[in-house]
Amino acid sequence: MNNQIPQTQQPAGDSAGFLKIGVRFGNGASLKNLMNSGGILKMMMMFCLMLCVSGGVRAQTTVSLSVIKRFAEEGNINNQYILGQIYNYGSKEAEKLLGGKYKFDFDADKNIDQAIYWYKKAADDGHADSALNAQARLKLGLIYQEKGDDGDKNSYKESIYWFEKYLKNQVGVTDIGINLAIASIDSLKAKVYPSSRANINSSSSKSAATRTDLTAGQQVEIIDSGKVYSSINKTDALTWPNNEIKTKACKEEWGKFDFVPKAGMKGKIISVTKHSSSGKTVYVLLIDNKYYVPIGADGVK
Repeated sequence: MNNQIPQTQQPAGDSAGFLKIGVRFGNGASLKNLMNSGGILKMMMMFCLMLCVSGGVRAQTTVSLSVIKRFAEEGNINNQYILGQIYNYGSKEAEKLLGGKYKFDFDADKNIDQAIYWYKKAADDGHADSALNAQARLKLGLIYQEKGDDGDKNSYKESIYWFEKYLKNQVGVTDIGINLAIASIDSLKAKVYPSSRANINSSSSKSAATRTDLTAGQQVEIIDSGKVYSSINKTDALTWPNNEIKTKACKEEWGKFDFVPKAGMKGKIISVTKHSSSGKTVYVLLIDNKYYVPIGADGVK
């Protein structure tokens, strides 16, 4: 490509007309010259390239690093996230992770500092309505967790911060991501605050023998948020007190109020049931007289 507009490519959708207009009026001029030109031509080229880089093409789109950075610097979350992927994995691996949608005309090696920089841009609260915002936050949690494992213990707190930010997202979160974030937070807090974790483990071991004997109406405390079932209401694995409780007992409903079940929270057991597949005891808790939380018996005391 060499910073030339691809004249032979056949983009789909609205970007096609603008790409052709750009090529015709640009008459084969370099991208740098076109973008530095003023007026309507620059506007058309920016719109055309924005569509192409954000996935508005049917065929594989060849793009340069300078184009991606231009739009990333102007606040486009798609390009910010792409740069995060490029620097987190290297350009060749990033091409695969992006589904083969793009062909990079450059080679870029891993650069974790740059990956963090661009993921943080995409993870900004101003992009909270984008699924990529959630994914960028999850990536940051994982990166800082790895940095902590490599010896930078201060990174563990940063990792917890980004995992918790991920859990607050209204869009873009997945069951896998939620379970990963919750499990990671518990693990990281055990490393950052080992003494408090030791107390929790001591208390939980003493109550382990009686957990499955708990009954409806008893007050309990969450000791392991990784045992929370955040989407089990979408299945028939449990017997529910009523449909209203079943509907409200999930991450989507909790997310409306920025609620995330965490260790230390207390609630009342309103239902004791068995998982239809595993046979394990599951309690449905009512927390703050508002949130219904299904949790495994070994997740409470």
